[in-house]
Amino acid sequence: MKRIYSVPLLLLSLLPCFLAAQTPDFKQHKDSLLNVIANAEGEAKFQAYDELKTYLFYNDKNPESLLELLSNYEREALKQGDKQKAATCRRNIITVRTGHNRYEQLFENAEDDLKFISGLEAWDEYFIAYSTVVETYFRAGQKEKAMEEALKCYEKAKQVNTPDAKAQASFIMGFVYVWSARNSEAENYFKESLEESAKAKKGYDIAQKTYAYLHQAYANQGKFDSLGELLQKWEKEIKALEQEGKGNPMYRMNFYEASARYYYGIGNYDKMEDYCKLIESTPFPDRLNALNYYRKEAAMARGEYDKALEYADKITEFSLKTNDIYGQFAVARDKTEALIYLGETKKSIASFNHTLSLKDSLLNIDIQSQLDELRTQYEVDKHIAEKQRNRNYFLFAFGGCILLAIALGIWIYHDRTITRKNRELVRKNQEWANVKTLHATSLPDAGQETTGEKITPAAPDEADWAIMDEIEKLIAAGLYKDSNLSLDMLAEKTGQNPTYISKAVSRCAGKNIKTYINEYRIKEAIRILSDENSAGISVEDLAFDSGFNDRKTFHRIFRNITGLSPTDFKKNGLRK
Repeated sequence: MKRIYSVPLLLLSLLPCFLAAQTPDFKQHKDSLLNVIANAEGEAKFQAYDELKTYLFYNDKNPESLLELLSNYEREALKQGDKQKAATCRRNIITVRTGHNRYEQLFENAEDDLKFISGLEAWDEYFIAYSTVVETYFRAGQKEKAMEEALKCYEKAKQVNTPDAKAQASFIMGFVYVWSARNSEAENYFKESLEESAKAKKGYDIAQKTYAYLHQAYANQGKFDSLGELLQKWEKEIKALEQEGKGNPMYRMNFYEASARYYYGIGNYDKMEDYCKLIESTPFPDRLNALNYYRKEAAMARGEYDKALEYADKITEFSLKTNDIYGQFAVARDKTEALIYLGETKKSIASFNHTLSLKDSLLNIDIQSQLDELRTQYEVDKHIAEKQRNRNYFLFAFGGCILLAIALGIWIYHDRTITRKNRELVRKNQEWANVKTLHATSLPDAGQETTGEKITPAAPDEADWAIMDEIEKLIAAGLYKDSNLSLDMLAEKTGQNPTYISKAVSRCAGKNIKTYINEYRIKEAIRILSDENSAGISVEDLAFDSGFNDRKTFHRIFRNITGLSPTDFKKNGLRK
């Protein structure tokens, strides 16, 4: 039978002061403490607040007085700069609202309360308070909200990244899963909580709480071997805490209850009963209500039907108080069976009819419960899927950025390499263009071939040089800029035979007359492009100014000779 094993944390924090509050005249004691608070300063004022807080907790049924006192205490703590006490007050406010079933008030203020404690960076108080909020959502039947808040708390613990925070948050996740009947997932979170508790400064309390729930996860799955090992480890830790003066009756009571459940699970009813009797000796004998089911089952298994009826009546009484229809139905069936074995025919018939009357109610509750479970599991799975999807989006975007950065780096490297190469070509071409004569000169190494056929001429004689000197004077004077310049025109201007002119140029310059003239024109184009004042000149105007009458021919010959297009030459030649 499931139940929530939680003790109001405020009660534990107030136990040291409890006896101080028990005076014969409560009203007089309250007024006295209020007077001390009004006149005291510093630590004395805090002590008065603590004592009055204890008095109101135990003796005032109306929680408003305690809530007001805690609010005043919180303001005083902030005034004195004690963030830890302020955070404790706010966490106590949450606990009081939970203990007095002020659920709406708690839920309305939960976000602001947690934000306040978080702002003070009092993480112990923050995660204890968050645990209370999540448990309260479950008690109020808001399982989806409980799961949502548990996941937020778990993510926050990862950010805080301390063992105490992670231990508390893992416990909260386990709590939500075990009450959602997802015991294997709950088991993993509880184990994680125990691991972090071992590293935490004050991890023993959350560890004890985790043991109490982990035993449920094991028992619900029928893992009694694992539960037996857990009980051995658990008992050793309790004994160690008691030796250190850190014992707590609640630790022992939870251990006794888990042990009783274990021995019931393995069929050792005598040992189970021994632990039930130990629970009766603790300050929490009412917890036997949870174990009366096992005692009833054991009595039925032994054929002790009168004892089974006794336990069944106790369970029924408790179920009626708590409006637990499941408990009433389960007991009603067993009571019918026990009455039959005892020969109480009339009573067994009445019990059977009562069982049937509960069945319809249970069907509706079961359907609603299953829908709630499905909704909860859907929300959890949806949240996990969204996290995974967002993670995938992030990885995809991150990978895209890396590929983009690599591509950009390659492009920049390539661009700079090409730029360096082009600028070097520009420099060499500019040096070549400044040579005064083409006698035995070579083109820059642009990786390209010149126009025309490659010629291997015979050695020039004096007549060849004489003709060549005459031609160069005409060309240097700017004749090459005439787009109609041809071999016949040179022959006419020099009075020489065209054949002699062609041979002279071939022998002296090592190239045909067409290439000879075009190189002069390209040199002119290079000089124009190298002039900063030519920044706005077009390729077409450059072709005509250099002696070409065709833009396309100029572009082709310029690239063949220089290794660059006119545009690239201009761009790299004018770069600083």
